[in-house]
Amino acid sequence: GGGLAVTFLRGSPDAVEEQVPRGPRPVVFLIDTLAPIGVYDADTRTKAGTNAEVLNHVLRDLPVEIHKETLGSRWDREDQILKQRPDLIVIHRSAFYHSVNLELGYPYGPFDDPEIEARAKRVYDVVLEKLMAFFGYVGLGDPHTRFLVYSRGPPNDGWVEEKQRAFVAEVEGRYPHLKGRVFTFQVPRDADGNASFLDPQTGSMIRDRIVPLLGLEEGEVEPR
Repeated sequence: GGGLAVTFLRGSPDAVEEQVPRGPRPVVFLIDTLAPIGVYDADTRTKAGTNAEVLNHVLRDLPVEIHKETLGSRWDREDQILKQRPDLIVIHRSAFYHSVNLELGYPYGPFDDPEIEARAKRVYDVVLEKLMAFFGYVGLGDPHTRFLVYSRGPPNDGWVEEKQRAFVAEVEGRYPHLKGRVFTFQVPRDADGNASFLDPQTGSMIRDRIVPLLGLEEGEVEPR
């Protein structure tokens, strides 16, 4: 991967189903990167924040327990996450990729040099394997955990439904135990091409996506 050093997941997790009791509230993990190009809201970027912090603001009044995780290129906290018995993991599809570029200084395209473009492709493939391994490891460790993967996608066509379906199919094809447990969400862009969970409509959309995944009853969720 062009000299990329990424810690891959080790072995197989011990199932936590009988080891750690599940708490009274659903546990939600919000996982993202500090890399500016991967942070959607402009004001959040100026404060070196993450999408996870904005999502925490959007979801803070739900009857859930929220944890926030910031990824790095050598992030390896899968076991610690499993010990919290996550009901839902909300993760940025390109979080690992942006973290690697930020920490190791890899550029973003488009590239004029075909060798640099090829190296960037190799890096992306390695980082995608890290993301896939994360799904498989955590999903095997806790059969109750679901995953919601979000992305705004490229400016020209976004993360269209066809690409989302292909992404889910790839995850489920690799890990049959995750069938029906991986979901996607395209973050809409405005007329200027910007995206933010602080947009009231976008915030409402992802809340509406998350609430049923957590099995929350209608009376437990206060309308915003």
